[in-house]
Amino acid sequence: MIRICPICEKEIKYKNPISFKKSLQLNKPCMSCSSSERANRPEEIKKNRERNLGRQTWLNKKHTEKSKNKIRNSLIGRFSGEKNSMHGKTYYDIWLKKYGKEIADIKLKELKEKKSLKMMGNLNPMYNKPSPVGSGNGWSGWYKNWYFRSIRELSFMIKVIERFNLNWETGELKKYKIEYFDDDNKIKNYFPDFIINEKYVVECKPKKLWKSRNVVNKKNGAIIFCEKNDYIYKMMDIGKLSDLEIFNLHKNKKIKFIEKYEKKYNERYNNN
Repeated sequence: MIRICPICEKEIKYKNPISFKKSLQLNKPCMSCSSSERANRPEEIKKNRERNLGRQTWLNKKHTEKSKNKIRNSLIGRFSGEKNSMHGKTYYDIWLKKYGKEIADIKLKELKEKKSLKMMGNLNPMYNKPSPVGSGNGWSGWYKNWYFRSIRELSFMIKVIERFNLNWETGELKKYKIEYFDDDNKIKNYFPDFIINEKYVVECKPKKLWKSRNVVNKKNGAIIFCEKNDYIYKMMDIGKLSDLEIFNLHKNKKIKFIEKYEKKYNERYNNN
């Protein structure tokens, strides 16, 4: 069913015969012309809106609890499990299939950056709160013969230590144990990331966490430790390696993760 728009004379197609018949009777224009026409009549639109507001049968009314429960029960299982179009998939899987690996990696990086911006400062629900137990666990492994405990440590090794050929030692040694007071005024211990040139105690943290209570508590303990032992404390955020950089390093066998993360990595990239 086709008719011609009375204004622009374009063809308008219909699937519903009732809509087609009604449009013929009213001689309605197409969607584009209707939008343009409405844009030129803001006062009339406002009046119609106000007039229709009084006619709304549900104005200032709410569903009863019985109705709400009925709606909830009707939706249970409707879009869950295999009925969900995204079941067993990720955005990365879809991009990989649609665009190929190179573009999929770029899109994944952009998505992560957008999420990071939305979680910065006061927007982060963990802002100014102590980190949850186990949150420090990272992707551990080896870069050449160097052991790293997280991707940030790996990034620092490549972008700073290797690039500038610095002398370094891991902070994961008994002599570098740092005591600090937690929020309950209890003494706890932690180990810094790196000791550089036998002079600098370096901690690698993203800037968005620098003001969190847990990080501040550790920093205060580290400053006291440095003053006692003639070190200089540095907290740094040099940025993480991109997914593509990590992929190429792994592909060229320059990095290897510990067993559990090696398995997770291979599952993620189908790189068995």
